[in-house]
Amino acid sequence: MANQWAGANKWMGGFIPTCTCPRCGGHGYVTHAEMGDDIQALKRKRESLVSELRSLTELITSIELDTKYTNRTYFISDGEAVKIGYSTDPESRLRYLQTGHPKKLVLLGVCSIPEPVLHEKFESLRLQGEWFRLTPELEGYIRDVVSASEWRVRPFHVAG
Repeated sequence: MANQWAGANKWMGGFIPTCTCPRCGGHGYVTHAEMGDDIQALKRKRESLVSELRSLTELITSIELDTKYTNRTYFISDGEAVKIGYSTDPESRLRYLQTGHPKKLVLLGVCSIPEPVLHEKFESLRLQGEWFRLTPELEGYIRDVVSASEWRVRPFHVAG
């Protein structure tokens, strides 16, 4: 009786049946054609998972932005410049900023637009850090978004 394991390769202490690959004539458990199909399927699965991961990352980022900045983005002004920031307590933030500012500061209001969105929108007016030049256009924008959020502290007017 012939040995049933004749032509088998010894691998990691056990035997694995072999076959001859039609492409290269080598011995292996699967053929190159079968491996090629498997590799292509794995690449498609990987692309699908990467795409799904990107979508989930974007969703998580948007949820974090909404949670972090919603209804706490504030506008504080000295009449010439406006600070666009966020705080859980804008009135306390106003008092804190006032201690180091030579002009009277006024809390114009808060809105639900994420702070980074507003910083990007008004980049051309940026003076330094979170302070922006208060122009009539920015004043109008602030009036609109503060009124829309129904949380307005006091009226204001841009100097000059």
